[in-house]
Amino acid sequence: MRPKFLLVVLGLVGLPMTAGVQAAVPTLIHVQGRLTDANGAPLAAGTATLIFKIFPSPTDTREIWPQVVGQEQHVVTLDANGLWNARLGETHPLGESVFSAGEQWLEVQHVESGVVLPRVQMITTPYSHRITTVDNASGGDIFGDIRVHSDVYIGDLGDPGNVIVRDGTTFPRVKLNGEIGQVEAYNAIELVENIDGDVFVSLVRNGSGGGILRTYDELGNPTTTLGSTATGNGGFIQMYYSGATLGVVVDANDGNSGMLQLNTPSRVNIDLDADAGDGGAVFTLGDGTRNTVMLDAFGGGGGGGANFYNSNGRQTIELDADENNHGTIRLYDSTQSTRAILTTDGLFNGTVGAGRLSLYDDDGTRTVDIIAAEAAGNGAQIELRDGAGNVTINMDASPGNGPGRVTTQVLEITGGADLSEQFDINPSPSGMAPVPGAVVCIDPNHPGELAVSEGGYCRAVAGIISGAGGVIPGMLMRQEGTSADGHHPVALTGRVYVLADADVGPIEIGDLLTTADRPGHAMCADDYDRAHGAIIGKAMTRLSSGQGLVLVLVNLQ
Repeated sequence: MRPKFLLVVLGLVGLPMTAGVQAAVPTLIHVQGRLTDANGAPLAAGTATLIFKIFPSPTDTREIWPQVVGQEQHVVTLDANGLWNARLGETHPLGESVFSAGEQWLEVQHVESGVVLPRVQMITTPYSHRITTVDNASGGDIFGDIRVHSDVYIGDLGDPGNVIVRDGTTFPRVKLNGEIGQVEAYNAIELVENIDGDVFVSLVRNGSGGGILRTYDELGNPTTTLGSTATGNGGFIQMYYSGATLGVVVDANDGNSGMLQLNTPSRVNIDLDADAGDGGAVFTLGDGTRNTVMLDAFGGGGGGGANFYNSNGRQTIELDADENNHGTIRLYDSTQSTRAILTTDGLFNGTVGAGRLSLYDDDGTRTVDIIAAEAAGNGAQIELRDGAGNVTINMDASPGNGPGRVTTQVLEITGGADLSEQFDINPSPSGMAPVPGAVVCIDPNHPGELAVSEGGYCRAVAGIISGAGGVIPGMLMRQEGTSADGHHPVALTGRVYVLADADVGPIEIGDLLTTADRPGHAMCADDYDRAHGAIIGKAMTRLSSGQGLVLVLVNLQ
């Protein structure tokens, strides 16, 4: 037997609301109906299972609610007249969107018979709850939360509207001023994650007179502050990299100039100030605990400067582009005592524009001066001083506009063992070329030049070509561009190895040596009458026979 269905929609469950009572409106709909058989007789008392759905029209298949299969299913109790009652929304909530699209039609299915009963249009009851002010009202109060799913307009053309939010008293806290387009807050404006949740952005009034916009991370730590200080003091930006530790500071008016700071946890690492109190910019670098580099555009009241500091914070290098209108570099030790000065002012007093490098000992005494010009038009000069500051060695490139000169009390040479002059040397008559250790004589055919010796007891003997046996000249003399110049060093005095011939007689230590018949060689001078004026020097080593090198103390006689 197919049941019939009579449905009555009673409306929202709950008492009517009166003025002054503030409570949440129940989101339930009370429905009532009667089940009968085909002849109109009520079904027997007991229970029945009903499924409820809401559609936008009598025939539309688009389900508005609950949109979940079997979600809103109720087991109702039938009385003797087949009457039953149910409250929709207990299983699946009835949201506001269900009643925001115009008409709604309720459909009921009797599960036991499978019969889907004809849809019934849902209409309002006289009071679902009481609202004391509605459309076109001139006043009144609304209590409870209001949720709007579309635009809200306050005021009309020509009628500026305001929104005012007050605290528990009559004092206004927030105002949206529609006339001038302004948001006014009397404490702070905050953007939060949810109601009473963490603050992510706040806009507050700075105690010094400006405004501050601050952002926060998910832990509530400040990450960025954009602020304006009191009148005339400019704006600033602060960024934090960990907790409340400043990482970046930008100040538009730090002492009437812009300033940028980049920080580490302990201190400023980079500081750029457009005016460090003297009109010039300063750029400072640090290592996390102290300043290590400072560049100053107006250092010392003059030109640019740069200062460098060691790990103890002491200045060790100073660069000054304008020290008495000259550039200067100063080096300091760990106690900040001067150890070296390099300047373009040779005498440090501006009278000479030449460069100068001065070095100091650990007592602060200047011990080395390298001067580009000792006087105008003169050449460079190097002065070496003793511990008392007295010049003991002077190397002057142009003393009195004359040739270069080295002046000292003692000259010690450790690189060689003989005093040599440079000569051009020709081969011997038999063709022996000049080589280190060869004996040479004055060349009668080439004035000012020498030739490799050939023939015994030559009174034109001039010396020995230096460099044989690993013994090199200790001092070389020549005058370039004159006849007193040449390509070979010839030992005139000192110790030097010579090519010797012992076949004509053994050579013993202390023997006088002269030229031998063998080209370029020396031999023992045993004929003293012939040896007069032909002696090269005295032998300092032996050679028993054959040819070899003999160390000679050169002493021409």
